[in-house]
Amino acid sequence: MKSIINEYCAYTPYASEIGDAAYDYGSEVAKKAFEDGKNSYEVMCIVVDNIMSAFAVQRATYGMKVRKGKEQNGQL
Repeated sequence: MKSIINEYCAYTPYASEIGDAAYDYGSEVAKKAFEDGKNSYEVMCIVVDNIMSAFAVQRATYGMKVRKGKEQNGQL
């Protein structure tokens, strides 16, 4: 699972830090799902869904910061 996360993170700023955080977060999500009685496939779906949602927010936030910086510098 970590290789999937790292591959996805390679296209984001601060890739290694985000990859490590996602792995830790994903591990917590997986642990909770297993405790709730989910099977392996369900757990993987839950983890991927949670991580992708978190990255969507992270990427959008980063994109807004970049755009704001460019607007302030007169580049847009």
